[in-house]
Amino acid sequence: MFIRVGRRRVLLIVTILVLATCFLMLLLLKPYPVNPNSPYALWRSKVNCDWNKVITGNTSGIYEFILCYNVRDIENGLEETELTTIQESKIRINGSNKMLTFEELSKIPDNEWLPDFDTSVYKLYPQTIPLNETTLLIKLNKSLKKPPINNPTIRFLQVPSKVCPPVEIEYSEIGITNVPHHDVVIIYKSAVYNFESRNRIRKFYHLDRYDLKIDLVFSIGMPTTMESNVFQRDGFNVTLTGRAGKKMLEHIQSPQETFDTLKQEMKEHHDLLIGDYEDTYFNLTLKLFHSYHWAAQFCRRYNPIFIFMEDDYAVNPKKLVDYLKGLTPIELHRLNNGFERPENVVFRPSNPVNLQWTFSKKEIPWPTNMPEYLGSYNLFGYSVVEDIAIGMYFTKPIVSDNTFLAIIMNKLNLPLLGLDRMTFGDMLPKRRHACTKILFATLDVFEARRCSF
Repeated sequence: MFIRVGRRRVLLIVTILVLATCFLMLLLLKPYPVNPNSPYALWRSKVNCDWNKVITGNTSGIYEFILCYNVRDIENGLEETELTTIQESKIRINGSNKMLTFEELSKIPDNEWLPDFDTSVYKLYPQTIPLNETTLLIKLNKSLKKPPINNPTIRFLQVPSKVCPPVEIEYSEIGITNVPHHDVVIIYKSAVYNFESRNRIRKFYHLDRYDLKIDLVFSIGMPTTMESNVFQRDGFNVTLTGRAGKKMLEHIQSPQETFDTLKQEMKEHHDLLIGDYEDTYFNLTLKLFHSYHWAAQFCRRYNPIFIFMEDDYAVNPKKLVDYLKGLTPIELHRLNNGFERPENVVFRPSNPVNLQWTFSKKEIPWPTNMPEYLGSYNLFGYSVVEDIAIGMYFTKPIVSDNTFLAIIMNKLNLPLLGLDRMTFGDMLPKRRHACTKILFATLDVFEARRCSF
């Protein structure tokens, strides 16, 4: 009798222990809500999130990124140091003393803005944070005052195999790499459909002639799934014309041909940076985001000079090398040159001539934008590229890549600096210059002069 009771007690205790163990396991395995930007959550999903981490190679060749961050406790009286409102009288004719936010600025008609309105209003463009301080916090892995307003998943379907390649895993921990250095990386912002332009550029340059190591990269997206060249914008439609519109229509008519040609290009060339986004005119800001992110993350160990160019332009490598050799290491690190557009009128939907470059009042409330670099060509040191790349996370997206870049540079207090012979398009001086005198120009200009670089 006592033996039976003992056995029952033992079985009962064992059953209770098993149930308790199962319950504890369920608690441990329960999918509690996790900050999607925490290192733990992103480690589980195999997304790179640590800004300062060395990028190592993987077998798939696909790389995903999102910005990890921690937000400090601001309930203890921490004051904001960035402008969030502006007095109406500083920007509006007959304006009052009331303070306006960015969202309220759209109610002011363009013709009621002061001709010389206070340009500090540009700082109100979201996100209103001290951007230089924020970029430093990211580099130091410190907590932020605010989470980023623009934190998309950056996904590369293919990265260049010989330019700023991922570090082999066995070398990552000891800081050794078996790949050559890079002095200059030219990143061409190219539409995926511009196969002829990329081949033309590859044939144009002979980069092994120079003392500095110069490499080419073409930043592209994926062919679009759209069925027309009409885009819906903020309350109005835009029909894409010109070269971009023509190429897009050609793809729409024969999409399989585009994919087949792209696959062949991927096999034959190893200079493609392919982002996982639809490559359209109004995704140029995404292209910019992918290009700068790759440059900042993958090229950190090589610390090169970057040239960002459109694929109908070229640079004179000989003149470029001579210019760079005359700079100090600090000057190279903070290099910042481009072709400036000082007068930057904002086009509205009521102007049918410039619909591709049009902004609604909600997007850009002021009638004149801050000066900007035209996207044809920009010359930057690594430090500047890294600051801009981080700044993109803290800037509200906008369709114009040039304007997006200008807003970030304005918040970073970066000046706009030109160079002699930094010509735009075909606007060369009347006097016929020799090839050696021109730094940047369209490919047509260089080829018309039979320049050989």
